[in-house]
Amino acid sequence: MRNELLRLDSCCVSRDSKALLNAITFHVYKGETLGILGWSGAEKSAFIDALTGKSPFDSGFIYFDEELLTIKSQMAAAFLGIRVIQGSNRVIDNLTIAENITLGRERGVFINPRNLKRKIRTYLDYLELNDMNPDTLAGDLTLPQKALIEIAMILYTRPSIVIIDQARLHNIPNVQLNKIISRFNQEEISVLYFTHDIDNAYFISNRYLLIQDGCVIVSTEKKQHPKEALFSILKTENSSLKSTPYTKAASPRMEVINLQGTGIEHAEFSLNSGEILGILDCDGNNKTELLNMIYGISSVKSGAIIINNKELKLNSIAASRRSGILYVPMFSEASGMISCLSVRENLTLSALKRLCRFGLIHKPSENIFANTIIHSTACEKASLSSPSYSLSEGLRQNMLITRALTESPQILILDEPFISMDSYSKNDIVNRIKKAAERELSVIIASDDIEELSSVCDRIIQIKKGHLEKELPV
Repeated sequence: MRNELLRLDSCCVSRDSKALLNAITFHVYKGETLGILGWSGAEKSAFIDALTGKSPFDSGFIYFDEELLTIKSQMAAAFLGIRVIQGSNRVIDNLTIAENITLGRERGVFINPRNLKRKIRTYLDYLELNDMNPDTLAGDLTLPQKALIEIAMILYTRPSIVIIDQARLHNIPNVQLNKIISRFNQEEISVLYFTHDIDNAYFISNRYLLIQDGCVIVSTEKKQHPKEALFSILKTENSSLKSTPYTKAASPRMEVINLQGTGIEHAEFSLNSGEILGILDCDGNNKTELLNMIYGISSVKSGAIIINNKELKLNSIAASRRSGILYVPMFSEASGMISCLSVRENLTLSALKRLCRFGLIHKPSENIFANTIIHSTACEKASLSSPSYSLSEGLRQNMLITRALTESPQILILDEPFISMDSYSKNDIVNRIKKAAERELSVIIASDDIEELSSVCDRIIQIKKGHLEKELPV
């Protein structure tokens, strides 16, 4: 007989008089993985925030180990052993792996360093990081390795429930993540796996919850609803979009010549006017480093970048922006989305010069500008006055890409733009990018998903071990 660990009964969350979660009822057993499926706007982020005490439930009943209680703070959730994996965001670059894992978690005056290292080695081996030195600086790790270190940090606290947002761990292959989750379950650690990817949830989960507009619409066992039935229930349009034929321009808009830097040993390619170029990276973090170098975030050791026949000043974000380059990184926090500001304020940040009169923001113009972006995207449910942290990562990413398109750049660089988006939001953004390319916008999209790139790109170049290699057929 399976032992029930957590039960929610008719739990609700509202914010600014708007219901986000409505009568949520479900249970999770000890040592099982419960997949929680929903598109962008299904309020998965609000669900996670409520479970971890960040934005608590307003009403309803919560039972933990059959005891009625409340989760009113993040400290209360942590006391129960409820932990959430952010996907490398908590890892501090200038600390070692060992220091990151144990930071704030060791108690007592005297700590035996030898025993501590042995303990840390156990957790690293558990995650199959056998060759990793605990004294290595976290800043020297790739993003997938940092994500695994954060999992080790969570394990070190001996959790009872681990919450995983799949979009934050996209760098970890499904097979490896499934192996880690299976080990969690063997040790009676329960996993709540939030995702919009039905294939992924079917591969990893024991049972499902399907949520839509903040409500649970289906709670089912895997054997009762096969994968095809889930597609039908969520009305998924699972068709891929094909690129229109592309004609090479007479002269390239951008040329990258023998670019070298941290993690990049040789990068050389051209980007034409109106072209959508895909960069495929199946190894890890090289693509992000390359994009950061092009935009001026990461240091370039040697090489050159030519924009419209003029050499770009390297290692300068300002120079890149003056040359018409805009960059939307993998996660919204890195691309100027300020969580404490409202949706309206975030959408208009890049247009303040146009919206200001005599040094003050002209509110009617600000509202018109923000409404234009909202109503032209798949984000129509978002309230302009809501704080940005209340939106899902998929909605935030959708709005950031749309905001970038309104700035009319010459070159738009996107790093994993679709990882947090459901199929509807993805199709909306893909169509928007293709229409912009028809108006001569040049786009670089980096991803580790070749099918995703094939559906939108004119050309695909593979990056492997720091080298840009052969061009792949689309």
